[in-house]
Amino acid sequence: MAVRRQTERRTGLLNLDAMLDAAEEVVLCDGIGHLTLDAVARRARLSKSGLLHHFPTKDALMDALVARVVAGWRTGCDAALAEQPPGVGRFPRAVIGHCLGSTERLTDTLRRRTKVLVAAMVHDPSLVEPLRQVKREYMARAKADGLPPGVAEAVLLVSDGLWVDWIFGIREPTKQRLHEIRQALEGWIEDCTRPKKSRPRRRGRPHEGTR
Repeated sequence: MAVRRQTERRTGLLNLDAMLDAAEEVVLCDGIGHLTLDAVARRARLSKSGLLHHFPTKDALMDALVARVVAGWRTGCDAALAEQPPGVGRFPRAVIGHCLGSTERLTDTLRRRTKVLVAAMVHDPSLVEPLRQVKREYMARAKADGLPPGVAEAVLLVSDGLWVDWIFGIREPTKQRLHEIRQALEGWIEDCTRPKKSRPRRRGRPHEGTR
């Protein structure tokens, strides 16, 4: 009986993913304005009643699309954080490792889901709230990480900018580009965490009186 329940649970999750995949296809192929329960049911090859069992309204379906993307972000970030040793700068280092560590995680599926996320937020601005919440959490964790003010936020903003570049095809994040940016950010964090006496002196412009 327990095995049967586990199988049913896994099947249910797979069905939910299939429904959300079908909704994404409708948005990408026909536009967010054509996202209806009927269209998703046809695309998923389900009866409308079967779809309604999980998503009674179009709003519930859109909420689920956003929630799936946000959940993926949380999972990836938490996994990256678990790999970082304790200490100053732990959270920003995790963000760098997660967002700039490799191009392999930048899959077509992730790009498709994020494009649908953007379309959903444009259609219904209230859907941005789950993103605001996770960003607030990330910022709070970053600020509590012991780095000078602004450093952790700058790291998060860099990762956001690279993300936007990639999603909209503005500029592809090649391995070389990610490596260079990662080295620059990690070097900055290391410099911020090094005791002041051991920091390399930076040459500035000579004082007026020394010329």
